[in-house]
Amino acid sequence: MRFLIKLLIIITIALAVISCHRNRLKTNEKKLTEEIVTLEKQNTEKERATLEKEQKDEITRRSKSVLYKEDRSVDPEHPPVIIDIAGNLNNVKDIRLSEVATSVSYIRISPVPDQALPSDLKFRYYLLDNYIVAQNLYGIHLFSKEGQFIRSIVKNEYTGVAVKNGSISFWNDFTLRGGGVSAWVKGDKLLYEYSNTSTGQKYIMEYDCSSPGLTKNYKFDPENPNEISGLGTIALDLNHGKTEIPKPRKHQGMFGGPAEVFFLDRNLYLFDNNSYAVPARRGDNMMAVLDNNGDTISKFTRYEKLKNYTKSLQRGTFDGVQYESNGKMYFRPEYNDTLFIITPPNRLTPVYTLNLGEYKVTRQQGVDPDFKLTGKIIPIGWAETNDLIFLKYSKDDYD
Repeated sequence: MRFLIKLLIIITIALAVISCHRNRLKTNEKKLTEEIVTLEKQNTEKERATLEKEQKDEITRRSKSVLYKEDRSVDPEHPPVIIDIAGNLNNVKDIRLSEVATSVSYIRISPVPDQALPSDLKFRYYLLDNYIVAQNLYGIHLFSKEGQFIRSIVKNEYTGVAVKNGSISFWNDFTLRGGGVSAWVKGDKLLYEYSNTSTGQKYIMEYDCSSPGLTKNYKFDPENPNEISGLGTIALDLNHGKTEIPKPRKHQGMFGGPAEVFFLDRNLYLFDNNSYAVPARRGDNMMAVLDNNGDTISKFTRYEKLKNYTKSLQRGTFDGVQYESNGKMYFRPEYNDTLFIITPPNRLTPVYTLNLGEYKVTRQQGVDPDFKLTGKIIPIGWAETNDLIFLKYSKDDYD
């Protein structure tokens, strides 16, 4: 009997221990669950706070990028110079070379020594203080002022591009790694646009041509596809830190034209580390000025617009003029009579005005292939020196 009582007591104690152990497990599981929920809640609140801060910072940043209203007012101390073309068509005279320059130098540019680079395209040349830069579809190269080859700044790699008889054709899915058509100089510094269509990289590069650096021995590395193949440092990331790999483009379709057209077009221009200009070929605005974050600071309205134009074809006659001189950007929109200096953030100062009179061609007339240009004048070239302006124009028949 005593044995049975002791056995019952032991069993009762064991059951009590087991029950307490199970309750303790349940309690620990419940506590652990509560801790996980609390931790997840804290993490969620932390992420929300971080996101709200980022959004607040973005709003603050964008609020600082004020959209200024464009200012086209005339500088009263330097009113625009009137170039009277219409009134001087019969005022023709021979000009001696000595009236234009005190000396003439002939510079023979030596060939680029890389035999792998094609030689079927001409170069566009830039004169620096102490160097000459040559640019075409295949790359950008540096020469001495005497025309001796120094080094290649960037050698372009591309697919889906064909060159024939001085014209360039691009398939819609072409790829390019290297320098673009935008380039300008400041002293002995070259600034050029660099892009990689496969990775989405778009930069403005700055290269000091007086630096002793040798040509970069670039070779594509699949482990590092983002490596820049050109010389220089990044002056501006045109993606503003948000580079994305582009979506595949369809192969169907192509575009092209004479090689010189691509290098005479209006292009990006970096004013300083805080702003740059982006010309536009279409739309209501002819140009915008952006800050280094990619936010629009100002826009310049396009007044030369097409109205009710329904024809499928447009004649290419004049794309405007853009050039840099003494650190300033000069710009004349297509079919506009005025050449401006653009000063950030919003200044468009008239410098020269062309008087074409009855010979002027409107945009509506210029693009219409059925409109006869007989008796019309289209300015198509512009070069400025310290004392002279060289103006090229077509008369009666642009085609």
